[in-house]
Amino acid sequence: MSELVDTHECPNCGYEPFTTSYCPKCGQRKLSEKDHRVTVLFNEFISGWLNFENSFLNTLKVFLGKPHTYVSEYLSGARKKYISPIKLFILANAFYFIFPAVDTFKTTLHTQLNRLPYSEYTEGFIMSFIAASGMSYPEFTPEYNELTQILSKALLVILPLLFSVATWVLNLSERERKPLLYHINYSLVLSAFLVFVLCSVLPGSYKLIAVYFEIDGMMELVTEMSLSVTVLLILNVYGYFLYRNFFAGNLLIKGFKVVLLNVAFVPLIQSYRLILLFVTLGWMKFFG
Repeated sequence: MSELVDTHECPNCGYEPFTTSYCPKCGQRKLSEKDHRVTVLFNEFISGWLNFENSFLNTLKVFLGKPHTYVSEYLSGARKKYISPIKLFILANAFYFIFPAVDTFKTTLHTQLNRLPYSEYTEGFIMSFIAASGMSYPEFTPEYNELTQILSKALLVILPLLFSVATWVLNLSERERKPLLYHINYSLVLSAFLVFVLCSVLPGSYKLIAVYFEIDGMMELVTEMSLSVTVLLILNVYGYFLYRNFFAGNLLIKGFKVVLLNVAFVPLIQSYRLILLFVTLGWMKFFG
């Protein structure tokens, strides 16, 4: 096995002679005989898992309890202690994909045609698309609804991107100290909380309690209106702790910006649903 590690040239950058434990040019570690044993796979798995577990648990704790501390420390350079906001969002999205207690972002064909502000402008295009597909409306609807339900979760990354643009515009005076990347990271954390806690953990726990304890009428309290109001209220409370030291201005100005963001949230959701409509139709046309 010695011939596998007996090398005089760095395999990473080509520096020679490679006679030290680490390459003086690029820092590549010189392999030993231990690195060619099967046990190295187990060691790397355990090491990688423990490192991820520690950073994930640290992140989860501050993500739920001190979100502003999490993002500000991460952006300041604390990359060993926490996983990145984009990784957190991906994990939250994956959890929501597997355990979607509430299909908040699903938009059926009926909703696209009748219940959205842009419905009257897109109805003709949708009906023409259905006619060109060679299917009747009853045949087309279940295929569309099944696909859009899957894509609605895959396209959730659009929401934090749209929201980050809104927060960036409201904080233009701080654009030098807080560039767009900062806004994207804050929006990713807010969106992770939305899909993980408000769309999976809390409603899922509520349903489990109602079923397990057989509490009559508990599920009857859950309507589209009550769910929307609850989600918006909790999201505002979490958003306060996340953004409270982020926006410039006095308390009155910060409060006004929060009101504007709440107002902007509705058209952002509608923009997401419009994008979802065209992506779904495009997928059916080219991949269906």
